[in-house]
Amino acid sequence: KKLAVKKDKNGKEIKQEDEENEEKPAPKLNPAMKFALRLLTSTKNVTYQHTINNGMVLPGFNAKPQYIGQNFDLGAPGFDFLLAMQDPEYRFQASQKGWLTKDTRVSSYYVTDFRENITGRATLEPIQDLGLS
Repeated sequence: KKLAVKKDKNGKEIKQEDEENEEKPAPKLNPAMKFALRLLTSTKNVTYQHTINNGMVLPGFNAKPQYIGQNFDLGAPGFDFLLAMQDPEYRFQASQKGWLTKDTRVSSYYVTDFRENITGRATLEPIQDLGLS
Protein backbone atom coordinates (compact mmCIF):
# COMPACT_ATOMS: atom_id res chain seq x y z
CA LYS A 1 0.00 0.00 0.00
CA LYS A 2 1.15 3.46 -0.76
CA LEU A 3 0.58 6.13 1.87
CA ALA A 4 -1.01 9.34 0.71
CA VAL A 5 0.85 12.51 1.49
CA LYS A 6 -1.28 15.47 2.49
CA LYS A 7 -0.39 19.11 2.78
CA ASP A 8 -1.59 21.63 5.35
CA LYS A 9 -2.56 25.26 4.68
CA ASN A 10 1.09 26.37 4.52
CA GLY A 11 2.05 23.64 2.05
CA LYS A 12 3.89 21.54 4.64
CA GLU A 13 3.62 17.80 4.08
CA ILE A 14 1.69 15.85 6.70
CA LYS A 15 2.64 12.22 7.25
CA GLN A 16 0.02 9.54 7.81
CA GLU A 17 0.90 9.28 11.54
CA ASP A 18 0.30 13.00 11.98
CA GLU A 19 -3.18 12.76 10.48
CA GLU A 20 -4.65 11.80 13.86
CA ASN A 21 -3.28 14.99 15.42
CA GLU A 22 -4.72 17.15 12.65
CA GLU A 23 -7.30 19.65 13.93
CA LYS A 24 -10.79 18.77 12.83
CA PRO A 25 -13.57 21.33 12.59
CA ALA A 26 -16.00 21.32 15.53
CA PRO A 27 -19.27 19.55 14.77
CA LYS A 28 -22.26 21.82 14.22
CA LEU A 29 -24.87 21.82 16.98
CA ASN A 30 -28.54 22.05 16.21
CA PRO A 31 -30.15 25.30 17.43
CA ALA A 32 -32.16 23.65 20.23
CA MET A 33 -29.05 22.01 21.70
CA LYS A 34 -27.11 25.25 21.38
CA PHE A 35 -29.88 27.15 23.22
CA ALA A 36 -30.00 24.51 25.99
CA LEU A 37 -26.23 24.65 26.48
CA ARG A 38 -26.24 28.47 26.52
CA LEU A 39 -29.03 28.46 29.14
CA LEU A 40 -27.17 25.90 31.24
CA THR A 41 -23.91 27.83 31.14
CA SER A 42 -25.67 31.14 31.84
CA THR A 43 -26.63 29.95 35.35
CA LYS A 44 -24.33 31.74 37.78
CA ASN A 45 -25.91 31.09 41.19
CA VAL A 46 -28.79 28.96 42.53
CA THR A 47 -30.09 28.96 46.12
CA TYR A 48 -32.89 26.96 47.73
CA GLN A 49 -34.32 27.18 51.23
CA HIS A 50 -37.03 25.05 52.82
CA THR A 51 -38.20 26.00 56.33
CA ILE A 52 -40.80 24.24 58.47
CA ASN A 53 -42.14 25.76 61.72
CA ASN A 54 -44.34 23.58 63.88
CA GLY A 55 -45.57 24.84 67.24
CA MET A 56 -48.07 24.35 70.01
CA VAL A 57 -49.65 26.44 72.77
CA LEU A 58 -50.92 24.34 75.65
CA PRO A 59 -52.54 26.60 78.30
CA GLY A 60 -52.44 25.35 81.87
CA PHE A 61 -49.28 23.27 81.50
CA ASN A 62 -47.95 23.38 85.07
CA ALA A 63 -44.78 21.23 85.02
CA LYS A 64 -41.98 23.73 85.62
CA PRO A 65 -38.79 22.91 83.68
CA GLN A 66 -35.61 22.14 85.63
CA TYR A 67 -32.86 21.67 83.02
CA ILE A 68 -32.90 21.94 79.19
CA GLY A 69 -36.67 22.43 79.27
CA GLN A 70 -37.37 19.09 81.00
CA ASN A 71 -38.89 18.45 84.43
CA PHE A 72 -37.07 15.27 85.44
CA ASP A 73 -39.26 14.68 88.51
CA LEU A 74 -42.45 14.43 86.42
CA GLY A 75 -40.88 13.40 83.11
CA ALA A 76 -42.57 16.37 81.50
CA PRO A 77 -42.81 17.36 78.71
CA GLY A 78 -40.66 14.43 77.52
CA PHE A 79 -37.59 14.26 75.33
CA ASP A 80 -39.65 13.46 72.23
CA PHE A 81 -41.46 16.78 72.73
CA LEU A 82 -38.18 18.64 73.30
CA LEU A 83 -36.76 17.15 70.08
CA ALA A 84 -39.77 18.45 68.09
CA MET A 85 -41.42 15.03 67.68
CA GLN A 86 -44.76 16.31 68.93
CA ASP A 87 -47.65 13.89 68.94
CA PRO A 88 -50.96 15.49 67.83
CA GLU A 89 -52.55 13.82 70.86
CA TYR A 90 -50.05 15.39 73.28
CA ARG A 91 -52.70 17.48 75.05
CA PHE A 92 -54.58 14.32 76.05
CA GLN A 93 -51.40 12.63 77.29
CA ALA A 94 -50.50 15.73 79.34
CA SER A 95 -53.96 15.76 80.88
CA GLN A 96 -53.85 12.04 81.74
CA LYS A 97 -50.43 12.43 83.41
CA GLY A 98 -51.64 15.40 85.51
CA TRP A 99 -49.42 18.02 83.86
CA LEU A 100 -52.34 20.42 83.21
CA THR A 101 -53.96 22.64 85.80
CA LYS A 102 -57.52 21.96 86.89
CA ASP A 103 -58.13 25.67 87.49
CA THR A 104 -61.41 26.66 85.78
CA ARG A 105 -60.17 30.23 85.22
CA VAL A 106 -57.80 29.03 82.46
CA SER A 107 -59.94 29.67 79.42
CA SER A 108 -57.37 29.88 76.59
CA TYR A 109 -57.56 27.42 73.74
CA TYR A 110 -55.12 24.72 72.76
CA VAL A 111 -53.52 25.96 69.52
CA THR A 112 -51.24 24.29 66.99
CA ASP A 113 -49.33 26.11 64.29
CA PHE A 114 -47.74 24.77 61.12
CA ARG A 115 -45.90 26.97 58.63
CA GLU A 116 -43.88 25.88 55.62
CA ASN A 117 -41.82 28.29 53.54
CA ILE A 118 -40.06 27.39 50.30
CA THR A 119 -37.78 29.95 48.65
CA GLY A 120 -35.73 29.53 45.50
CA ARG A 121 -33.56 31.98 43.59
CA ALA A 122 -31.41 31.76 40.51
CA THR A 123 -29.07 34.25 38.87
CA LEU A 124 -28.77 33.94 35.10
CA GLU A 125 -26.47 35.81 32.75
CA PRO A 126 -27.79 34.94 29.26
CA ILE A 127 -25.62 37.50 27.46
CA GLN A 128 -21.96 37.33 28.48
CA ASP A 129 -20.91 40.80 27.35
CA LEU A 130 -23.15 43.64 26.29
CA GLY A 131 -20.19 45.79 25.28
CA LEU A 132 -20.78 48.15 28.21
CA SER A 133 -17.62 49.36 29.92
